[in-house]
Amino acid sequence: MEKLYIIALSILFSTIIGIASWWLKTVHKEVKELIKDLVEIKQLLAGMKTQVEKSIETDIKEIKADVKTLFSKTNKNQSDIATLKQKTGVK
Repeated sequence: MEKLYIIALSILFSTIIGIASWWLKTVHKEVKELIKDLVEIKQLLAGMKTQVEKSIETDIKEIKADVKTLFSKTNKNQSDIATLKQKTGVK
């Protein structure tokens, strides 16, 4: 009877080890897939960051050009006003 218990326990232990091994193999496969997906997401985020930075740089250049244009128009308007004041004699 004791031998029967030993055989049953060894079969049970082997089964448990087999199930644990299968589970670890499955989990390992899923973890590898998750890591692969995370690397892909990281690369996509790096690309998006680059595009956003380029967009911001372009926007800054456009804003600087707009500000320069506005300042030049302001200076032109001030000189036109000064010229008109001289012609009309208004102080």
